[in-house]
Amino acid sequence: MAFDKNLGMIFNIQRYSIHDGPGIRTLIFLKGCPLRCLWCSNPEGQSTGPDIMFAENKCIKCYNCFKLCSINAISIENNTISINRRICNYCGVCTSNCFPEALKFVGKYISIKEALKIIEKDNIFYKVSSGGVTLSGGEPLMQIKFVKELFEACKLKKINTAIETSGYVKWEDLKSIIYLTDTFFYDIKHMSPTKHLELTGASNKIILENLKKLSKLHNNIIIRMPLIIGYNDQTENLKLMADFLNKLKKIKYIEILPYHEFGKNKYAQLGKKYRILNTKHINNPTRKDLKKIEDFFNNNTNLKVILNK
Repeated sequence: MAFDKNLGMIFNIQRYSIHDGPGIRTLIFLKGCPLRCLWCSNPEGQSTGPDIMFAENKCIKCYNCFKLCSINAISIENNTISINRRICNYCGVCTSNCFPEALKFVGKYISIKEALKIIEKDNIFYKVSSGGVTLSGGEPLMQIKFVKELFEACKLKKINTAIETSGYVKWEDLKSIIYLTDTFFYDIKHMSPTKHLELTGASNKIILENLKKLSKLHNNIIIRMPLIIGYNDQTENLKLMADFLNKLKKIKYIEILPYHEFGKNKYAQLGKKYRILNTKHINNPTRKDLKKIEDFFNNNTNLKVILNK
């Protein structure tokens, strides 16, 4: 599904966020992502179009959804509903008539005017905390026209802007918002192109090249490393990352994001498999694991290390 370039396709708006940029922030999640990270906690943000999530534990077996679906995309199997997502047209009839909210429609278009109205509700909090708006995803830069126009509108209102990006985007798109973006949160998931392909479905070549260019032009870049024990915590990978970051300019600090399972249940609700558990068992990083990573970067770079717990 192609985006409407005049609108933004979003899947969540979170107000009063304090972990995604300075101060109190409004966090807007945009749909669409070119990567398929095994540990992704927002799988509902991967596709470019809407999704339907089904929480079986909330279902009261009224089967209104089955009765109302005009294209027979919903069937009843083993006393529960099954959604044929290949033929579903995402009309929203089933979700709007699901009173226990077992079915949830994910994804809607929003205009710049609508987004700005929501953002401006918390102007007073931005002013007292030096906060603002942060765009996340998915990969927000897949919707570059919307991002650029929204940030231009925010700048006219003197609202601080930040973006969370995988860096797997066209350089021209990334470059076009440099002057509009106060803070870049930039992911580095693995330094090996082969391993990065295995873990995310894409090489890291574009990501690393874009970061080199960005670091020469912007002075407020925060590197984020998702810490997945057994996948990217090996000393060899950490050393390559430290060597790479030491050659860059204007990196503010490194933020470590420990693996968690908060998004695990979303996969079943979307009719998807949580693939990371199909590779091998992993655990949430322990305090010892986090201390090891923190000490490594403190000893091998001049950058401050932040643990996002």
